[in-house]
Amino acid sequence: MPVFEDFPMGSERIFPADHARLSDATMFVREFLDDVGCPQEVAASLLLCVEEIFVNIALYAYRGADSRRPDCTYAQGANDEGGDHDCTVTIQCAELEHGLRYALWFHDHGKAFDPTSRRPVDINAKPEDRPVGGLGIFLIQRMMDVMIYERVGSGNVVYVEKSSGRRLQCIHSV
Repeated sequence: MPVFEDFPMGSERIFPADHARLSDATMFVREFLDDVGCPQEVAASLLLCVEEIFVNIALYAYRGADSRRPDCTYAQGANDEGGDHDCTVTIQCAELEHGLRYALWFHDHGKAFDPTSRRPVDINAKPEDRPVGGLGIFLIQRMMDVMIYERVGSGNVVYVEKSSGRRLQCIHSV
């Protein structure tokens, strides 16, 4: 996984970790993908990924002992390791290999949570026999070509990547 601080040229924005800001986060990524000419089918998968990861961070990453409220405000708070942080989500977007692949990084300072370590959802089980949750992560893992989690300091970084299906043409003139 490319190091979060050393990502390829792309775009970055910080959002309050509030599910009411999902449309802002989605618009940010949509505009980036449109600007770089990402194929519509790939963009749709990446935007669904944004929705799933952003909402999960907004609803769960900063949840305190009172499960209805985050343990920090958007101005300042304390994370689970005792350090100060904002309740934010940083999203970075990059076009890789001239449009052959597209990558998104999500960075938060919430509780440690590795979505790649979740047990696979049994989609054949009856809904009433399945535990609540996990379908969003399952969808992301199915749709993305790469999904990597890393705990960096007091933060979570989730990296996802989707191939465009295009092939790079190399033309050699003699």
